[in-house]
Amino acid sequence: HEEVQRLPDAERTAFVLCELQGVSQPDAAARLGCPLGSVSGRLCKARQRLLERLTARGLAPAAVVGVGLTAGSAAALPARLVDA
Repeated sequence: HEEVQRLPDAERTAFVLCELQGVSQPDAAARLGCPLGSVSGRLCKARQRLLERLTARGLAPAAVVGVGLTAGSAAALPARLVDA
């Protein structure tokens, strides 16, 4: 939760809506009043930042995947994270 709070506002908002609340990307884009591509890009950046920050904290990538699976769709995780 600490690392999610540290994300830039736009990335955090997209991440919370889509990954934690289960809102689809098209619905999130409509709610935020921005293009779908912007939401997708923000999610990608947020996931990458979280992966880097949680890894730096010593969390094994498998633990990060476990967090992602409980928080949202596994299909939304970056392939690099799933592979790790």
